[in-house]
Amino acid sequence: MIGTSAILQEEYFDHFIKPFPHLFREETKEEVLDFADIELLVTDSETGRPISKAMISVDTIGRTAVSDIHGKVLINDVVSGGFIVDVIVFGYTANSTLVHVSAKELNTLNVRMVRNC
Repeated sequence: MIGTSAILQEEYFDHFIKPFPHLFREETKEEVLDFADIELLVTDSETGRPISKAMISVDTIGRTAVSDIHGKVLINDVVSGGFIVDVIVFGYTANSTLVHVSAKELNTLNVRMVRNC
């Protein structure tokens, strides 16, 4: 014989928990994160020449890097998603670009810097 408390619990579950699963989580699901790399090339907008020593910052994930003598930067193991990449170089106007990073694609970005002098 089922007691009245068991029947009330079942009714409570059917009327309050089932319609709102996002409010009552009984089990936790492991979230699988996709990681990717971002490859950047920093160049002068007029000449197309690579710019070395450019400071690159992905603020939302707290990652920074500096471009090499070929103007290249590789930022490894970035979680897939949208990020703003900031590039700062002495003598050039700062550049902020929205980048969507996907683990399924090659994530390359050519940042063309405009001289400010």
